[in-house]
Amino acid sequence: MFCNFCGAEAPDGSLYCNRCGREMAPEFKRVFSIKPTVTVIPEKSARTTKRRIGKRILAIILTVAAMWILIVAVGNIVMSLKRQRTYYGPQGITPTSIFTPVLRTQTITRGAYSLSAGQLGYFPIHVPSGAQNPVVTGRFTAAGGAYNDVYVYVVDEDGLTNLKNRNAANTYYNSDRATVGQINARLPPGNGTYYIVVSNMGAIFMSKSYTIDATMQYYE
Repeated sequence: MFCNFCGAEAPDGSLYCNRCGREMAPEFKRVFSIKPTVTVIPEKSARTTKRRIGKRILAIILTVAAMWILIVAVGNIVMSLKRQRTYYGPQGITPTSIFTPVLRTQTITRGAYSLSAGQLGYFPIHVPSGAQNPVVTGRFTAAGGAYNDVYVYVVDEDGLTNLKNRNAANTYYNSDRATVGQINARLPPGNGTYYIVVSNMGAIFMSKSYTIDATMQYYE
């Protein structure tokens, strides 16, 4: 090897030149520079993240709302089925249904009676709570006086008061003046008191006799 400064030859591996005394330069110097490879992952924008969170929250809200609507709808159907009841009048036909009403029969009166001139007789009808389609049916015949006639009515309590005082009354049945007649009166459903009234109020002197057979039928 040779000195870079004075050119003198020196043994291989010498650190200093034997002639000029300077530090021998190495034959070559390698410098290795290792640069790490860095992969840069771009950050998600705040706007995109907010949108995704908003979409997830909206999806959760819509799912909960749909489940609530479904629960309410099913509940309404169940309640409707429980409340469904079909009622028919005494002369109707009762098909198979969810609720099968039971027909009840109540005797109102059956017998022979008499009325003095200017009097009336009456028979109470008690419609129980829960009764549906109550119907009063029956038959009467009258005898006595010049025309063998009476007046037969079906009324409520106010109607009975009006008839007792010789006033007009709202009626569910009115035979007008008759010797023979068929009673047929449909009453309101539910609890209430009504009356069959037989009147001889129009007579001044003559008494009347009559027979009557009446019943009430209803479903519950």
